[in-house]
Amino acid sequence: MTGRIANLSLSLGLGLSLSLSVAHADPLTVQEGLSVTTSQGYDMRIAMAREAAAARSEDQALARIRPQVNAYADHTWLQYQPEAIFPGGTAPLGDDSFLRYGVTVRQLITDFGRTRSGIEAARAGGRAQSVETVRTLNTVALDFVISYISLLQAQKSVNLADLEVKRFDSHVSDARALHLAGEVTLNDVLAAEVVLADARLRRITVGDERNLAASRLNYLMLRPLETPTDAVDFAYFLDQPPDLESVSTAARSMRPELRILTERITAKEDELNSKGAEGFPTMYVSGGYSYEENSFRVHEDNWSATLGLTWELYTGGAIAAQKKQIMAELSALNAQREQLLELVNLEIRDSHRLLTGAVERTLVTQKAVTQAEESLRLQRSRYTEGEATATEVTDAVTSLARAENNYWTSVYERLKAEARLLYASGNDLVAVYTGSGSTHSLDTETGEEK
Repeated sequence: MTGRIANLSLSLGLGLSLSLSVAHADPLTVQEGLSVTTSQGYDMRIAMAREAAAARSEDQALARIRPQVNAYADHTWLQYQPEAIFPGGTAPLGDDSFLRYGVTVRQLITDFGRTRSGIEAARAGGRAQSVETVRTLNTVALDFVISYISLLQAQKSVNLADLEVKRFDSHVSDARALHLAGEVTLNDVLAAEVVLADARLRRITVGDERNLAASRLNYLMLRPLETPTDAVDFAYFLDQPPDLESVSTAARSMRPELRILTERITAKEDELNSKGAEGFPTMYVSGGYSYEENSFRVHEDNWSATLGLTWELYTGGAIAAQKKQIMAELSALNAQREQLLELVNLEIRDSHRLLTGAVERTLVTQKAVTQAEESLRLQRSRYTEGEATATEVTDAVTSLARAENNYWTSVYERLKAEARLLYASGNDLVAVYTGSGSTHSLDTETGEEK
């Protein structure tokens, strides 16, 4: 799937800058935010710790094919001295107090694939956990990008609310001037002041929403929640909504969740093979050195070598039961993978639908903004000439504000839909949003690429 990175200038063509919405805010780029959240965030720290723990499982499995070395030492005190009975009496066999120590080494020769299958199962489990870390990384990145876009949207809402207040304030000034000139009644002035107050109230509300969006972003970045934050310089646009079938095909090979299940199925198959090999014998070789203090022996120390075999001929049906349990778990994993494939396809279709709809809404609402701007210009001109009422002007301002909010909402919903579609198709969001692909700019007044 191809995509493009767009640098979004946050200065409104309508005359206000988003940076004015928060005083002394720290500028934050999507690259900086992703770098922090994907390296220091709580979820990533947990995932990396679990991956490190999974790696130790392979080490434990490998330990079975390595030499096992043991040392021992003890001192024994007996109540009775060991003696043997002979026809003519008894003879001592050892001391009633003695020291002994030694070292033994044991090396597995073969257990007919039991240990080897266990090692492969541990390796598959480790690979699954590594992919789980990748999945967590992508999930964290998606959460951050969506939150980042939400902050951009909240900043835009603040600017639009400021602009609406400015327009109503201008209308109040016009009404007062016309009232002083005797061309309109006091009711026009009072009505204009009422809608101005409503606009200021909406400005307070969107300002609070903007602060909450900034706190959400600060939480993801492990910063104090009250830290002033201003999201800047970010936009991402797919040239066109991609072909649904190609996205689905890519997801089947790229989605980490599917790869995780594939590795878990492999691990479970190796576990089944390992359990099946428990019915075969285990061959080993061992040797060592031992010393036992005994004044009645010719040689108190000795070296030994042993070639041995152990074979559990019957375990009461435990192995057969465990094999059936593993086979049932394997069947569940295969069914889970089939279910996940369908869920991924459903997620892709939903994200693709949202993106397509957002693109269409952007085109429609962009035209509505142009029409609303022209309507306001005409109504204000008619009002100053005495041909329109104050209500018509306030309705025109309200319509323009609604059209602008609808337009920018569709723009940011498109950005969110793109992020979700990229995630659903298995793309590496960190790579996507930190510079891969071609760059182009976005005209924030018209929403068109330049």
